[in-house]
Amino acid sequence: MTSYNSTRCYIQLINIFMTNNYRHLYFNALKFPTIFLFVISFYFILIDIHTGLSILSGGLIFLGPHLWFYKVFFSRRNITMKKVVSALYKGTTGKYILAAVLFMGTFILFPTVDPYLIFGVFIMMNVVQLMLSLIMSKVIGSQNYE
Repeated sequence: MTSYNSTRCYIQLINIFMTNNYRHLYFNALKFPTIFLFVISFYFILIDIHTGLSILSGGLIFLGPHLWFYKVFFSRRNITMKKVVSALYKGTTGKYILAAVLFMGTFILFPTVDPYLIFGVFIMMNVVQLMLSLIMSKVIGSQNYE
């Protein structure tokens, strides 16, 4: 059982995490990979339609679940700790389910796409988004404590 002070500390930590800085951090970490995705995929569509469509599909499979998580987790109605944890689990579960459905739909609707390229772009965009999030959190964190 947690004491009143530790519960209050958890709520303060969650309120700090739910501030606009972190909401914008998550969204801004998706901007660069999205712009990069569209530029590269349209370039490859001009060269080879199947390669460009594979790159675009892998990137959109990445973006769909992340936008779902952004919508669910960073909604303004998450005030209590229980609601925040519930939104975190809903968002994460929804991300996994949506990613699986998008992969399945892509392979069913577009049988000519290259699965290695789709998975490669999906993994690459996850790594880029993670690295940008870490870099941006260090920048925001150092600005908050100076």
